[in-house]
Amino acid sequence: MAITTFDQYIGAYKQHIQISKTAAVTTTAGNWATTWRAAGFPAAGTAPSDVVNGLVPTDAVTGFPTIQAFNGSNKGYLSRVEASSPVNQTLALFDVLFWAGPTTIPTSGTTTITLASQPVYSGRLPFRSDGSTPAYEEVEMWVWLTTAGSAHAHTFQMSYKDQDNNTAESTTAISTNGVVINRMLRVPWNTGDYGAQLMNGYLVNGATSSTGAVTAVFMRRLWTGRVNANTLNVFGPDLTGMPEVFGNSAIMLLGLPESTSTSTPNVLIEIAEG
Repeated sequence: MAITTFDQYIGAYKQHIQISKTAAVTTTAGNWATTWRAAGFPAAGTAPSDVVNGLVPTDAVTGFPTIQAFNGSNKGYLSRVEASSPVNQTLALFDVLFWAGPTTIPTSGTTTITLASQPVYSGRLPFRSDGSTPAYEEVEMWVWLTTAGSAHAHTFQMSYKDQDNNTAESTTAISTNGVVINRMLRVPWNTGDYGAQLMNGYLVNGATSSTGAVTAVFMRRLWTGRVNANTLNVFGPDLTGMPEVFGNSAIMLLGLPESTSTSTPNVLIEIAEG
């Protein structure tokens, strides 16, 4: 089944999951940071620990909110978000599809991570309009500073297979120089690419006296919205777009504050089933 009309949405069974942080994440204004390791509900998560094959996280991993299994062949849709925050910021919800790391930034040369037997995440993507092809164009590539990067000229590059299963390497090295812990940086596509089927690995280019560690992440964006401080901000189905979510989606909250802290955001997520 699927929800295709407003009447079906009104009559659909709905579950509500919450992400409520009681500890702030220090970052820099206008830059994304993950709240995943901050205290609150769910409990703080920890960085993954796999640089051999990589991992496909699910809602069973500590740090992600639990999603009630859908009935039979029903699908789930992110239909409504209620969000509040003590500071002005843009919040975003992502389904974390795949990650590998962390890898320490070297003090010289390049550390190359080549993944071997990567688990498949295509089951966590909706289909394209043909009803059978996973929408790989919804995958975004990110690098997460799981340990703060020192003030040195170190960089990060992703190696991946694009939406058409062609092997490519990101043409631009992302600077991790002086990036604070829990900041997340978007990794650009190679020219002509717009999605990814597989993470082949990544390269961490070092510099003398460097410190820090990075984790490579593939995510699917579910919702983004600007939240005014100390106000309940409501985003209904007309603003969420009702993207499909899955019974094992690993939902992560990111903040892009207009100050230097995410403060303590609270998000109530409605998932309609049908």
